[in-house]
Parts: sequence; C-alpha cells; structure tokens
Amino acid sequence: MLRRLGEGAMGEVYAAKDSFLRRRVAFKRMNQAVAKSPALAARFLKEAQITAQLEHPNIIPIYGLESTADGSVGYAMKFIEGQTLTDLIETARAEVAKGSAANELANMANRLRIFTRICDAIAYAHAKSVLHRDLKPDNIMIGRFNQVYVVDWGICRIMHAEEEATDTGGPVDAQVQQSTQYGSVIGTPAYMSPEQAAGRNSELDGRSDMYSLGLILFEIVSLRQAVIGESVQDVLVKAVQGQKLPLVHVDPRVRIPSELRAIISKATALLPKDRYASISEFTADLRRYRNGEAVAALPDTWLLQVMRWISRNRGATLAAVVFLLLMGLGGILTLQLRHAAQVAKERRHRQRLQSLMLSVSQHGHKIDNQLHDYEALLHELVGRTVEALTRGERTSNTDDASANTGKPSARNKTTKPAKKARRTPHDQESPQAETETKGIFFNEDFGSPSRGPSDLADSDRYGQKISLNYPVFKLPMQVSPESVRGELTTLSSLRKSFRATYDRSHLGLFRLFITLTSGVHLAYPGRGGFPAAYDGRDRPKYKLAQNQRELRWGNVYLDIFDEPLIACSFPLYSDTDKFLGVAGVDLLLPELAESLLALPNVPAVRKVMLVDPKGRIGTSWPDGTGVSRREGAVGTLHRNQTLNLKPLSYPDVITALQDEPTGGLRELGREVVVHYPISSLGWFLVVVADRVALLQPRPR
Repeated sequence: MLRRLGEGAMGEVYAAKDSFLRRRVAFKRMNQAVAKSPALAARFLKEAQITAQLEHPNIIPIYGLESTADGSVGYAMKFIEGQTLTDLIETARAEVAKGSAANELANMANRLRIFTRICDAIAYAHAKSVLHRDLKPDNIMIGRFNQVYVVDWGICRIMHAEEEATDTGGPVDAQVQQSTQYGSVIGTPAYMSPEQAAGRNSELDGRSDMYSLGLILFEIVSLRQAVIGESVQDVLVKAVQGQKLPLVHVDPRVRIPSELRAIISKATALLPKDRYASISEFTADLRRYRNGEAVAALPDTWLLQVMRWISRNRGATLAAVVFLLLMGLGGILTLQLRHAAQVAKERRHRQRLQSLMLSVSQHGHKIDNQLHDYEALLHELVGRTVEALTRGERTSNTDDASANTGKPSARNKTTKPAKKARRTPHDQESPQAETETKGIFFNEDFGSPSRGPSDLADSDRYGQKISLNYPVFKLPMQVSPESVRGELTTLSSLRKSFRATYDRSHLGLFRLFITLTSGVHLAYPGRGGFPAAYDGRDRPKYKLAQNQRELRWGNVYLDIFDEPLIACSFPLYSDTDKFLGVAGVDLLLPELAESLLALPNVPAVRKVMLVDPKGRIGTSWPDGTGVSRREGAVGTLHRNQTLNLKPLSYPDVITALQDEPTGGLRELGREVVVHYPISSLGWFLVVVADRVALLQPRPR
C-alpha cells in the first residue's frame, strides 16, 4: 500500500504496487463496518464480481480479488491518473466565473463527447442485465489521455432480481446529499430517478439509470446541478416528484440549444414510459445532435430539414435556394408564425397541466402533514394513558397485597388521614363539588345541572352543552362503577392532558376517546346524550384497532350524534404486552373539508375530494360530505355505522387509482382530473379543474 486515496460507503481505496508484476494499481479494501455485516460484505464482493465481468473499454477493469496481510478483503483494479467528471465541471464553472466564456461552447462539445462514451458503457452493462443505480459525476473518471471510465458499481443490481437484504438504514445525514445511501432507498439522492427515490427497487429497469444520465447531461450542458435542496429529505421529495431547476446555463450569455433541451427533457421524464426506450436510443439521439442532424426528441419542421439539406449541398443548390427564399418569403414567414403559435400553445398546455399537478401534490403533502400531526397528538395521548393505567394497575396490586397480609401499605398510611382532613362540611354542601373533586362525571350527570360539571356551556359546534375541563364516562349497562373504580380514577387524572391535546389540535379534531376492555368508555369534550344500551366496545372505532399493533384510520361514519366523522384509533398495550383497550380521535369531515381541501389560489379548480381506494367520495370541497348533521333521531345506535359513500363519476379515474398509485392526470372533455395519494389515510386527493379556465391565456 503506497497511500490512501479516499473512502466510500463500502471501503477505502489505496494507491498500491503489485509486487510481482511491478505495476501501480488501485486497491479497494473492505472497511470494518462492512466486514461485520454479512449483507454488506456480500454486496462488496458482488461489486467486484460484476465489475470484473463487464469487459468494456469504458468500465474500469478488475485485476484480482485477494486478502491483505492484515486479513481484510479487497480487490485490485486499474490505477487511473486523472480527474472525476465533477472536477471537470467545477473547472469549467470556474473559468466561466472569471469571465472567460469564449471557449465554453468548445468545452461543452468535449464534455458531450465524454458523456457519449459514458452512455456506451451503461448501454453495454444493460445488455448484460446490470443496473448501476449510482450514476453521478463523482463516479466518472477521466484519465490524463482522455480515457473515460465508469466506476463504483457497489450498489449495482441484476435486472428483475430480488433486492438483497441489508442491515443498514434509518435516517440519513442532512449533509450527505451527494453520498450513496443504503436502506429501502438506495443511491445518491440528487441523482435518483423518481421510482428509485420512492424506494420501488423491484420496478427499476434501464430507464432509471437513463434518468440519472439525463441529470448528469443537465449538469454537463448548464454547469448547474439539476436537483438541490436544503436537506436530504428535501432532495428526496423533489426527486420523487421529478422536480428540477430550470435548464439555464450559469453564464446567461451561453444559450442551450433546443435539441439538447428536448433530449434532456425526454430522458428525465417523470414516468418511465415517457423516456427513451433504451440507453442506445438515448445515445443515438445525442449523436444525431452532435452530427447536426434532427433529433427524435424534437423532430424538425420541414423548413429545418430543408436547411440541413442545403448546408450539405451548398454549391449545387445555392441559386435555387435563393430563388425559393425570395419567392416564398411571405408564405414561409406565415407558416413559421403559425407553427410558433402552435408550439407556444402546446407548451403552455403542458406547463399549465404540470403546474396543476405540482399544486395538487403540494396540497397532498400539506394534508398528509396535518393528518400526521393528529397521529402525533394521538401517540402522546396513548403514551400518557398506558403509563397511567400501568401505574394504577401496579398500585392496585400493591394495595391488594397489603390487604391480604392484614397490613396497611405505605400509600394507605399516608392517604387515609389526608382523606379525613378533606372531608369538611363545605365539601359536602353540593354533590357537584364532591364529584368534581373526583373528576368523574357519567353520561347521566350531564343531564342534571346539580350533578354535571360546573363549566357546562352551550356550544354551537356540538349543538349542546359541553365541558372542556371534564370528560364524560359511559359504562355498559352490566358494568357497575364500583367494579371499575380504579380505571375511572386513573382516566379522570388525565383530564388536563385531554385539554392540552385538544387545545393543540387544529380545526377538525372533534373528539378524543378511550375505550377499555372492561367497558369503560371516555369521551372528551364531555357531553351527554349516550343511549342506555351504548357499549363503546361494540363501536366500529374500537373494533378498528382491537388487538391490532399499529395506528389505524377508519371509514367515514355517522356517530350517535349524527355527526359525519372519520376515526383514527390506536391500540393500548401494557408493558407486559396485555391488550388494555383503544384510544383515538374523531375528525369532523365538514371542518376538514373547509380547512384542508380548499384550493382558493387555483381559480380553475371546481371540486377537491378525498376518495378511498375504491373510488368512493369521503368528503369534498366546497360541497362537503353530502350528509346533513343531525338529520335523524340523535342517539339511535344504528347511526354509528359506515356511510354508503357516493362513487366518483369518472370511471377512468377510478381505474387509475389502482393503476397509478403514485398519482396521475386525466383530460376528460371539459375537465381535468388529478389524483394524488394521501399516504397516512391510504386514500387519494382528487382535484377536478375546468379545462377551459385552466388553459386559457391569462391577462398580462
């Protein structure tokens, strides 16, 4: 080993000397972290095997695999004296920054020549069914004599093979946007295709590498990175959505030809089906551009075809061309103007549709973030509830043990005198005061002014008197308060947590609830109106998470108060893995529709809907759920059931929900319909826009 050249995610690279053949080589040695992981060690060895089998002039050759004197494993490969493509781009950028842009077009042509050879290497690898998956300027080496090599095949993969297991993952460092990441999302975030950034590794084919090459070509011609962000997560979001910076050269004096723009746009299309069919087609189009021929990504008009033919036959056709130009100047100008108008119209059409799709995706993320906030509030409430129930259970067990031995516990010794001291005549003046001291109010108490909470007040939102300081308890008919006194006391002690959670929530959180396996049901804010036969364990929101292991969102339903709601339920388990019950939140759909769905800043939008995977409308803006609140007999148990939701009136969109789960757009007559997934719910955001209003020219 002569000297250390650098370090990557899989190992360290050294300049070394082959003692037998007396030649200098590069030696990549597996680092200790990889050696301890069977999955990563297998990936390291696979990199050496696959690279060695790719015998191409532009793929770095492998000389041999061996273990070093210290017992580590590595492989020797050709030593390249030169620079990376990143270094070449930075040098060109520095020259332009100094004001010396005169040679930029010539330098760009040289970079395109290098890029064509990179594409040849990747086309060869794809012919061998190998995906690189980490193409970026840092992994392109340029030798002193203009040799070009594609290096670092550490996360390559055989097409259509299952993804290897890896024991790495978790959050990525916010400072490593240009570094290779491992986990469900594999690769370098700034150069990933949308499908690779979304972690759909089993779907990747050659068009994913093509997308990365398109981003490199973007950087080669503009000297600007195509995808940037404030953090890795920000870059990944942009990569999933296919967002790129505008294709503009760092020097405004340098114009990027429209043919190159079209080639880059086609190679980096959001959907794989819209890209070139193969790297070979991509490279062929680029060579056509370099040879001055028409490119497939931007077919020539007939005038341009004639101009190209003239440029190749100047002497023989000069007189005829001049004559035709003079005679047909007026007609040509007219046709060109019409063509330009049509191109501008089509471009405006695409831009408006892309802008609508971007607005819908951003709005979908906003809704997802709001629902995740509700989930976070529920997680906190569940944590406090489980802690209180577990602590109460341990205390109860201690008291039982003391009773069995005939000796009072330490808790009993300290609390009994205190209880006697608090039992003053003033406390016994009012049943309401005694109940508030305990903090336990049952459904029946809310119907009696003398027994209900002192803060009971009328609420327009709930249509009756409610308490924000105390929850309401409802027990099944067969359960007595004495048999569950400990659980009632424990849950009552959490009323300040309920108030804090309710106050922190945004508009739309309608109710917090807890239902235990014993039948104890708590609802906050406190209000009466439960029928005598009500049992929280029979309700859909309890069964939604009963004996489950994770948070669950339910379907739209009407509760006993005739409110259109959607529930988010979470199972409660003790530290001994005992199922205790269910906690959750109810969200009021009309409020959600008003606060989350409205898109007032997009004038062409006519309707915004939340739709389940079967194409049924849960709620919509501006016309809500289509269900009137309190339209039936309030308090009837049969109303706590899933609603019969209306289906979308667009069969093509219902089909697209299954075929395009990551989102899509449909132009249907006078309407444009966009759908985008809401990951927390497992539903879709569907937006209907007026096509004419969307595409019509806007006033300047």
